[in-house]
Amino acid sequence: MRRTTIGAAALVLAVLAGCSGGESETADSAAGGSGEAAPEAAAPDEQAASSDDSGGVIDQAAMSAAQRHVIHTVDLSIRADDVPAAAQRAADIATGAGGLVADERRTGDEHATLTLRVPADDLDAALERLTELGEVTHRTRSAEDVTQEVVDTESRVTSQRASIERLRTLLDEAGDLSDVIAVERELSKREADLDALLTRQEQLAQQTSLATVTVELHAPSAQSPGDDDRGFLAGLGGGWDAFVSAGAFALTALGAVLPFAVLAAAVGYPALVLVRRRRQPGAPAA
Repeated sequence: MRRTTIGAAALVLAVLAGCSGGESETADSAAGGSGEAAPEAAAPDEQAASSDDSGGVIDQAAMSAAQRHVIHTVDLSIRADDVPAAAQRAADIATGAGGLVADERRTGDEHATLTLRVPADDLDAALERLTELGEVTHRTRSAEDVTQEVVDTESRVTSQRASIERLRTLLDEAGDLSDVIAVERELSKREADLDALLTRQEQLAQQTSLATVTVELHAPSAQSPGDDDRGFLAGLGGGWDAFVSAGAFALTALGAVLPFAVLAAAVGYPALVLVRRRRQPGAPAA
C-alpha cells in the first residue's frame, strides 16, 4: 500500500510538472515556430528573399494584421431633429448589420442613449450610416489589441485539458483511498481553472467579434454635453451650485446637532448653578 501511495504521489507530481511545462512549451513553440519556419520557407529561393527583404516583411506584417484580435469602442454624440425616430433608426442599423442593441435609455423626446454591438467587420459601414442620423457633435474611437491574451488563453486551455485527461487516467489507476482523494482534489481544481479560462475565452471572442458603439442623441433645443461647460457663466453657475450645496449641508448638520445641544443645556445649566453655589464661602460668624 505504501508503494502504491508513493507511486500515485509521484504520478500527481509528474502531471503537475507536465502541466506547467506544457504551458511554457506552447508559448515557446509559438515564438520559436515562426523562427524555424522562416528558413525553411526561404530555402527554395534564397536569392529572391535576400534581394527583396522588405517585401517579405510586409507580407508577414499583413498576415499578422489579419490574425489580430482587437476590441473596438466608439462614442458618438449626434444632434437629431427627431430623437425617437433617430433612435429607432440607429437600432435598425445595428440589427441590420447582424448586431444588437445592448442597452437603451431615453429621457422624453429630447435625449436618448443607445449601446450598440456591431460586428467588427461591418463597423465602418455602420458608423457611416449612423453619422447620417444628424449632426455629429462629438466622436471618439479606440482600439485595444488583445491578440497576445487570446493566444495565451488558448494555449492555457489546451494545456489544462491535457492535464485533466492525465489526471483522469491517474484516477482510474489509483487503488488506495488516499490516492483517490488526492487526485480528485487536484482534478477539481484543474476543472475549475479550465472553466474560468473558457469563460474568459468566450468574453474575448464576444468583445473582439462585436464592436461597442455608444450613440447619444439629443434634440437641437436640448443642451449637448460639453456645449456649455466652460466660461464665466459656467463657472458662476458651478460656484452657485457649490454654495447652495454647502449651505444645505450646514443646515442639515445644525438640525442634527440642535436636539443634543438643547438636551445638554437643560442638564448642564442646573449642574453649573449647583457647583457655583457650593464654591461660595460661608457667612462669617458673629
